Amino acid sequence: MRPEGLAIRTDADAEGTTATVRVATFLGATTRLHLTTESGVPVKADLPSWEAPDLTAGARCTVLPHEKPVLVAERAG
Repeated sequence: MRPEGLAIRTDADAEGTTATVRVATFLGATTRLHLTTESGVPVKADLPSWEAPDLTAGARCTVLPHEKPVLVAERAG
């Protein structure tokens, strides 16, 4: 999934994959999060900066697909 295709939730009862923020980079209107899931998988997520003030290094969160549909294409060849 592309970084903008992921939603991040900070509420404890959110369904999804639990992750820890490793790096949060402010890019103006967007903040890029580098996360690591509980299983050790690295994940990047881009979200509007106004949604990210509490998502600093070490913060726990839940990662899930964004509510909007995701475009999936078959690999050519």
